[in-house]
Amino acid sequence: RTVGVTVYTVRVTVRTVQSSVRTVRVTVYTVRVTVRTVQPSVRIIDQCIDFDHTSHILDRIAASPNVTIVDMETFNIKKGVLQKSARSVSNTPISELVAAIVQAIGGGSVTIKCYSTTGQRAAIIDDADSVQIAYCVGTTPPASVKAEGLTYDLSTKAIFTLALGAENSAKYLYIYFRWYNTKHPELNGPWSTLETVLIV
Repeated sequence: RTVGVTVYTVRVTVRTVQSSVRTVRVTVYTVRVTVRTVQPSVRIIDQCIDFDHTSHILDRIAASPNVTIVDMETFNIKKGVLQKSARSVSNTPISELVAAIVQAIGGGSVTIKCYSTTGQRAAIIDDADSVQIAYCVGTTPPASVKAEGLTYDLSTKAIFTLALGAENSAKYLYIYFRWYNTKHPELNGPWSTLETVLIV
């Protein structure tokens, strides 16, 4: 690719003209325009791509029995151990329950941490992408997760805060949990047993 560069050169010429009556000083401005073209050194990236298309160097590197992970990362070759594999979707519904810790933190808010039944840290399990909650506030617990008056919500994080309002202090939060897959809701897990927490 050629890059055009324009260089402007200004030359000032001062001439003095004598006459019998008076001396007149005339200033003449002469502008000279010089146009040059600058050729970049080489189109390195384009030439490397063209060279690979004709010689298949990256394919040869990837197929070499001596290639290392460092080599693959250096040449940005997404094959072999670095190739992204499509995540398989299980056809089996989630059977694991949510193990939740619900703690009132004041101001009408509660902090919720969701674990798998075998996990040591709060995290969304592999077969789900979120956790679904069904809850209500009051003094009478719901009869089931299908009871009227429950609010349903989703969280994509295993640790989150539920703001219920300071006006609900001294009331109870009644809440159910289950693992949820937004792309495959037919695989959603079972609801947990009812959790009850005093709101402060």
